[in-house]
Amino acid sequence: MMFDRKGRAEHLFKVVTSQRFLTKQGLGNEVPFFICPYAAADGMAMEEDRADLVTRSAHAGVRVLDMNLYDITLQILVERGILEQVLEIEQDTDKAELKELLQGVLDPQAHLVPMVAQMIKATPHDVIFLSGVGEVYPYLRSHNVLNNLQSTTKEAPTVMFFPGNYTHALATGASLDLFGLLHDDKYYRAFNIMNYEADDDTGLRTELDEYVITDEIGQRLEQFLEAYTNYHTANGVWISGFFGSGKSHLLKMLALLLENREVDGRRAADIFLEKEKIKDAPMIRGLLQKAVAIPSRSILFNIDQKADVISKTDVDALLAVFQKVFDDSCGFYGKQSHIAQMERDLHGRGQLETFKSAFHTASGKPWERGREQALLETRNIATAFAAATGGDPADAKDILNQYRKDTRVSIEDFAAAIKAWIDEQEPNFRLNFFVDEVGQYIADNVKLMTNLQTIAESLNTKCKGQAWIIVTAQQDMASVIGDMTQQQENDFSKIQARFSNRMPLNSADVAEVIQRRLLSKTEEGEAQLGNLYQREENNLKTLFDFTDGSIKLKNFRDRDQFVLSYPFPPYQYTLFQMAIQALSQHNAFEGKHSSVGERSMLGVFQEVAKKLKDQPVGGLATFDQMFEGIRTALKSSVQQSIHIAERDIEDVDPFAVRVLKALFLVKYVKEFKPSVRNISILLLSGFESDQTAQRRRIEEALAFLERNTLIQRNGEVYEFLTNEEKDVEAEIKALPVEQSEVSGALETMAFDAILRSRKIRHNTSGNEYQFTRRLDGHLIGKEHELAIHLHSPFSEDGDSPETIRTRTIVNEELTVVMKPDQLFLRDMVLFKQTDKFVRQSRSGSPQPGRDRIIAEKGEQNSRRSKDLELRLRKLIGEARLFVRGDELDLSGEDPQERVTKAFQTLVDKVYTNVPMLRAIIYTEADIMKSVQSGTSLFGENGEGLGEPEQEILNFLSSQARNGVKVSAKHLTDKFSTKPYGWPATAVMCLTGSLVTKNKIEARIDGAVYEGVDLARALNNSQMVGNLLLTTQTEFTPAALRNARDFYRELFGSPPGGSDARALGEDWKQAVDALETKVDDLTRQVHDYPFMAALAPLQARLKAMKGKPAAWYITEPIKQQDELLDGRETILDKILSFMGGAQKDIYDDARNTLSHQSENIADVDADAGRRLRAVMDDENCYRGSAIQNLKADLYDLKNKVDLAVIAERKAASAALDEVAVTLGQLPEYLALTSEQKQSIDGQLAAQSDRLDTTSLIPSLRDRSNQVTAKLDLVLAEGAAARREHPRAVKDLENALRTSGRTQVVEQVAYTWFNRFTALRFMDANGYTQVRVVSPADGQTRPELLAEAAAGNLPDGAPAEVSALLEGRVPSNDPQAEAYRLLLVHACNAWHGPMPFLFEELDDYTELLMPEDLLSQTSILARLRAVMTEEACQDVEIIGWLYQFYISEKKDQVFAGLKKNQKITAENIPAATQLFTPHWIVRYLVENSLGRLWLLNRPQSKLAAQMDYYIAPEEPETDFLRIGKPEDIKICDPACRSGHMLTYAFDLLYAIYEEEGYDPTEIPALILTHNLTGVEIDDRAGALAAFALAMKAAAKLGRRRFLRMEAKPQICVLQNVAFTPAEMQDVAAVVGRDLFTDEFRETLGQFEQAKNFGSLIVPKLRDPAEALRVVEARDFGGDLLLKEVQERVLAALRMAEALSPKYHSMTEETQRLEEENNRIFINAYGLQDELIPEVPLNEITLTCNPAYRYGGKASAEELELRLRADTMAEFLSYAVGCMFGRYSLDAPGLILANQGETLAEYLARVPNPTFIPDKDNVIPVLDADWFADDITDRFRQFLRVTFGEDSFRENLRFIEEALGKDIRRYFTRDFYADHVKRYKKRPIYWMFSSPKGTFNALIYMHRYRGDTVSVLLNEYLREFVTKLEGEQVRLNKLADDPTATQGQRTKALKDAGIIAKQLDELNEWEREVIFPLAQAKIEIDLDDGVKANYPKFGTALKKIVGLEVSDE
Repeated sequence: MMFDRKGRAEHLFKVVTSQRFLTKQGLGNEVPFFICPYAAADGMAMEEDRADLVTRSAHAGVRVLDMNLYDITLQILVERGILEQVLEIEQDTDKAELKELLQGVLDPQAHLVPMVAQMIKATPHDVIFLSGVGEVYPYLRSHNVLNNLQSTTKEAPTVMFFPGNYTHALATGASLDLFGLLHDDKYYRAFNIMNYEADDDTGLRTELDEYVITDEIGQRLEQFLEAYTNYHTANGVWISGFFGSGKSHLLKMLALLLENREVDGRRAADIFLEKEKIKDAPMIRGLLQKAVAIPSRSILFNIDQKADVISKTDVDALLAVFQKVFDDSCGFYGKQSHIAQMERDLHGRGQLETFKSAFHTASGKPWERGREQALLETRNIATAFAAATGGDPADAKDILNQYRKDTRVSIEDFAAAIKAWIDEQEPNFRLNFFVDEVGQYIADNVKLMTNLQTIAESLNTKCKGQAWIIVTAQQDMASVIGDMTQQQENDFSKIQARFSNRMPLNSADVAEVIQRRLLSKTEEGEAQLGNLYQREENNLKTLFDFTDGSIKLKNFRDRDQFVLSYPFPPYQYTLFQMAIQALSQHNAFEGKHSSVGERSMLGVFQEVAKKLKDQPVGGLATFDQMFEGIRTALKSSVQQSIHIAERDIEDVDPFAVRVLKALFLVKYVKEFKPSVRNISILLLSGFESDQTAQRRRIEEALAFLERNTLIQRNGEVYEFLTNEEKDVEAEIKALPVEQSEVSGALETMAFDAILRSRKIRHNTSGNEYQFTRRLDGHLIGKEHELAIHLHSPFSEDGDSPETIRTRTIVNEELTVVMKPDQLFLRDMVLFKQTDKFVRQSRSGSPQPGRDRIIAEKGEQNSRRSKDLELRLRKLIGEARLFVRGDELDLSGEDPQERVTKAFQTLVDKVYTNVPMLRAIIYTEADIMKSVQSGTSLFGENGEGLGEPEQEILNFLSSQARNGVKVSAKHLTDKFSTKPYGWPATAVMCLTGSLVTKNKIEARIDGAVYEGVDLARALNNSQMVGNLLLTTQTEFTPAALRNARDFYRELFGSPPGGSDARALGEDWKQAVDALETKVDDLTRQVHDYPFMAALAPLQARLKAMKGKPAAWYITEPIKQQDELLDGRETILDKILSFMGGAQKDIYDDARNTLSHQSENIADVDADAGRRLRAVMDDENCYRGSAIQNLKADLYDLKNKVDLAVIAERKAASAALDEVAVTLGQLPEYLALTSEQKQSIDGQLAAQSDRLDTTSLIPSLRDRSNQVTAKLDLVLAEGAAARREHPRAVKDLENALRTSGRTQVVEQVAYTWFNRFTALRFMDANGYTQVRVVSPADGQTRPELLAEAAAGNLPDGAPAEVSALLEGRVPSNDPQAEAYRLLLVHACNAWHGPMPFLFEELDDYTELLMPEDLLSQTSILARLRAVMTEEACQDVEIIGWLYQFYISEKKDQVFAGLKKNQKITAENIPAATQLFTPHWIVRYLVENSLGRLWLLNRPQSKLAAQMDYYIAPEEPETDFLRIGKPEDIKICDPACRSGHMLTYAFDLLYAIYEEEGYDPTEIPALILTHNLTGVEIDDRAGALAAFALAMKAAAKLGRRRFLRMEAKPQICVLQNVAFTPAEMQDVAAVVGRDLFTDEFRETLGQFEQAKNFGSLIVPKLRDPAEALRVVEARDFGGDLLLKEVQERVLAALRMAEALSPKYHSMTEETQRLEEENNRIFINAYGLQDELIPEVPLNEITLTCNPAYRYGGKASAEELELRLRADTMAEFLSYAVGCMFGRYSLDAPGLILANQGETLAEYLARVPNPTFIPDKDNVIPVLDADWFADDITDRFRQFLRVTFGEDSFRENLRFIEEALGKDIRRYFTRDFYADHVKRYKKRPIYWMFSSPKGTFNALIYMHRYRGDTVSVLLNEYLREFVTKLEGEQVRLNKLADDPTATQGQRTKALKDAGIIAKQLDELNEWEREVIFPLAQAKIEIDLDDGVKANYPKFGTALKKIVGLEVSDE
């Protein structure tokens, strides 16, 4: 309303003096506070008008208490003694200091309210005026004053005169772009008095009109009306709800409705009956009409306000309030119950009005004024009372005192008074009490609650449903009462019965009220917002999803809700309610009973909406904006931090102030976690906001606020600090904390809370090991042999993990290196500071406010501790783990599980002999078993010695040799340490077993202990120290092994027995058998005179027969050489002779000489004599004598045969002549036919008489140990520098020359080659004692086991024994001894194989891998791959090399894709190819084999060649070969020798067929036939080794070691000469030899490693030049000698590369042509093609030969074609799923950026198969989604080919693919797709790190919200399903009715899901959610290469994507 000055004065007077105003009508249960605003310029006029108003009101009988706040303020300053200080400061220009001072001094609740209360109490009044606000603003704010005065001034209306344009929170709004009218509201705590109508109910009418009946309120209202109109027994109604639920407003509406009050000309019920929720609901409509038909009166009041003068401790406090309001409603003076009782008595007699009139006559004032001053009006009251009652005034003089004494209100009396009053009303009248905030008033006072029940029950009893009590509470009834005693529970049950009508409301209603009252949209606004929703629909869940463990708050449900709620996200309603509730609970608001509910929220939301009116569509309300709506209601002390921030940093960082306000609002909402991500949601101001930039701004703002101590951080959560909290926080941070305290806390957290156990079980052995705990280098507690060393996030070495790794090489510890984290350090320090502060603060005197903060700090610190523990868990879970220099790859595990797994490796590497125990777990009970004969504790029947028993026996034997006696305790101590780590019980059991098996004796003081006595002694800790153990005589393992090996060498097969006795028996039998065989041979001496050579061997064998078994263990080996020589040089050669082609030649020759002697004498007697001489030679069985005899024999036989043929022809001619002559004789002609036949038969008879390849990826880690060892060797002060200075110097030179990588690689492959070779030779028996392999049944290399038993190899270093016997100190004596033995063994093999075993006296020895004995060592892994079976074929060498170098090959090609050139050292890797076995045989057999067959047509070799293809036509043009030695074969790129080894086999067969001595063939092959050329040193060495092993396999170990021939493998090296050096070259070779060709040849090898066998030497005869240069001697001229060596190297390479070989591939072209003919016939192409046309030129994609090449078989090609065709079909199906293709239309459908399903349907209106709606197709391992790719494909297959053939088609597809459909889609589809599109895919695979979740999208349909769709509709849904499955599995695991197998599997599967959930939650948090928020845009014109990387690790990595498209 608009007033001039006069009009304003008149309006004020009318209002102030109106009865409606004075009795607070029209306000319901609101506090009667009013604001009278005026312009500041009208201050003087307002002063005058106010003074006049006070006077006029007094004249009208209205008393005004006029208080000036400025005067009160001065009085406070005077009393506080700071007035002068204030006046002095006030002179300054800057009022900041004054403001800060006064805001503290003038705290309303502490200073102002008590003084005002005193004035109010001292001065009678009807109305209160407050002025002077302008003078004290802003030191005192009007709202602060009113809030704090409400309990003091609530009995009288209070008017504050406000200098300014005051509008309450819900003042009339303006029309916004999107909104309709923002409605007015009259319900704020301070009403504008200028709008107050003294004589109407405009305010109430507005309330009734605008009251919103939500669905919930409608439901509750119907329930209430049903109870109200159909009364039974309950007359109580309990309305409950939290802040903002609308319970108080509902209470007020019910009061108006039931009374059906007329408001502004209309009845309340009529207004409600028109509301939408009622007019369309006949049931509630009828009930409402029925209810209002019952006459009633409503008494509405806030019990907290009405009870202010009544103490809750009063027994009848609650009754007094009810009595008071009832009295007031009757017009009686409820403030004084005795006066009200007097009035009630007078009223009951009909004398009250007479009394009032008489009083006015006597006193001159109305009774309503007089009763307030009853003590001063005693005489007048007596006079009036006497006048009214007709009594004597003298008798009535003490009437009030009498009433005061007699008035005792009881519940029964109260109920009776109510009943009496109701009876005075019309029939069926009801009196209804509407009591607001009963719950707040009663709180936990059960007595008050019981009184309430009694009042309700009494009213019900008396009034029979005509008196109702309807109450509100912030909680339900049970919450109000809390914990109860039994009696209280009984009482409460009565209360529940009385208040059985309950109306619980939830806080959701306030949202609907706000939306319908404040946020109704215009039609245009609805349209705009609908479009906005459609655009952002898929992003909404992402944008407003609170995470990090925060409470889940509501999001936009659908389009309608979005339109209704905009611009407020739904979470704000709930969160703001929670915020104001929590602030209220922490006493943050001004006033004693502050209540901030629905109507306050209306005001706050309206203020925010008004501020957003001018922003464009798309903007959002941010949560910090809510602060301004409650600022004025907050205590100044609570918001002082914000005041400071606004004063000090608003200009610096206004955004930080917004963050601070948001944190303030959620400070006490414990369920909300204000992390950076969640704060970002609170401050989201629009859908187009840059989420990443906002996150950065928030992080910067938080850091700024934290530095300024305005907030504190607790892990990832931030919290607002109040002034008091800031002080406490400052004290905490100032508290000194020692580093040791922080380390102690970290130690406890890491070892006790996370790792927990002090022992860790070793899974393989079952043993438990204690470990030393170390933290950042410091020992914690007791020290043990093993250790776990944690390098914390603040370790000094945290930035140098490689340094730490190097240290671990020589340490027995698991090192856990966490990444540096300074934030974690700061939080750990703060944790300790807070912990110390809280503990110290407990001893101080109580300070309630401070104590509360400290208690909260303690709670925060508890949460901080949990957070730190979680972060430490993650740090340990992601830490790098090192053991003995190796880094362990155990990522993504639970920290405890991860460390436990890593500890397994530590035990394996330190306690390398643990496997000897064979995972048997020994207990103390087993000790008794161990001393029993035949126990099965150590194997079947307990026979023989197990490896651990042998180990103990070896140790005891070594100690005995040194004269040392060993006690059982010492033995236990010895074997509990490295390298054993055996439990004491195991050692005791093994000791008992050895005693029982008579291997050792046990004595105490000379007495022998056995059996039970021994077991007891071993179990007695006091006796084991005195129990001495000694060994008994026994064959050593070495002796047994030597006897077994000699047996195998002599007899050609392994013995069967394992112990000495059985082995001796085997010897005895084998000697007998061999002697018998030799005897059989010697008996043939007549036919084979050379058999006489066996006589010496026969004699030795006969002498060895019949000996005792033990004799054979030690004695035969003494004549080992003689026996083996006899066997190998005589017997084997004779046996070879007798079993081969030579015997046939010999027999042929002998028979020829015998049967053709006369003919030979006649034809060629000399030739016969030469044959006889060879056959009579006693050594003819040796060498090639008989083989050479073959040609001479055949020549001689040919001569004889020709001579015989000639004679035969002559005789035949004579016979023919006789037959002719005979047939002409008359006599013959006269014979009968039978006679003629007989004669012809005789002639015919005379004429007749004239005429046969684990993969071992683990070996690829070959260089790690070498790298670590390199760092250790080169470290300052390293032992190697002292002990091997020359080797270290050479190493440093090599590093400078070749670089670290090359040196490490060179050393790594050197040891790889040696280990491979040694293992192969071990497995094949070529090593006398196994070097890298254990003996059968053992775990350590036999070489080490033998040395431990005292059997050292010849020439082994003496230091080995000293180490093993403990005479030399060593960190790991066993490992050190083994390294010495290994070097010795390698050097021993240098002679036979120098190409592989260079002598080790350089840095290669220093860099030998450290870990060689553990079960995870390279030797163990090598043995696992190179099994005994695998080593039967030397092809294993090639496969090992293939896998060894394949990793480097991948690296080379990856670099090539990045335009990195291939260097010389990388060519071997880039060109490596290990050819399959069948291809090798195919090539060799059709080249070498073919060549031999062409030269030897009679050869039977073809039968052995499975891959040989015979020519269809005879060939005449081929290379002529005279003898096998003439064949020259070169493999110009031999790699590891695969081709050469099979060529060796074929050549051996050729030589054998030709009759060569088998013992000489291998040397002949290596010398004459085979050459290999290679550029890779390591491959060349392996190729040579492979050929050597081929020879060894043919010769046996002894002959092989004697063979001098070596494989001819030429490894090309770069050899260069400078121009100046060429002069020296000329001097070296001589001028005659130094030709241009020679010079050019030398220059050809400068890049030999690059060009390899492509080099064709210019020099025509390098062999001759080589011979000449080798012969030159330059004596001491070192310079020329070095040049000579380089020249020789070049010439040797030239010799190897000279074109003198018969190529293996010379037949390739012809063979291919034959294959072409086969393929053409197979595909019916005879008419189109001729055989000479290459098949691969048939350019049909359905032709597999063209598509894949012609090397596979037709069947294989067809299978591959079928698989690829099906894959293409599946690719097309996926295209149809995405809408790229359609079954109903040709060509591409959706192929433009951003196209949707709508465009698809426009082009294909009625599709047979509908594409995916949201462009996201899950690709998962099971049926988690109905629309995953597998199910979609099955649907596609049904639609395409029909249901009937579905299963058959599906089976066909899966058979073609070789796997089921789901497996193909999850494993292969995307790789095929990426390949099909040349690494530029159109379908993109979103894939979690470990592939648990995968989903495809189509890039052309991508939109900015696609990632949000994937996140909300699929990823989170998948997580929810996994969680559900996890719950099911956990229940099954605990289900007693399930089988053990079911429970175990369920537990295992639940564990897998737990890891999957960790993976997916982290992926969402770190990758997908930020991407969803970012709403990345792509531009298809930029291509896949530019767009795909924008999504980072969300998409599956495409190797090579970055390569240029050009």
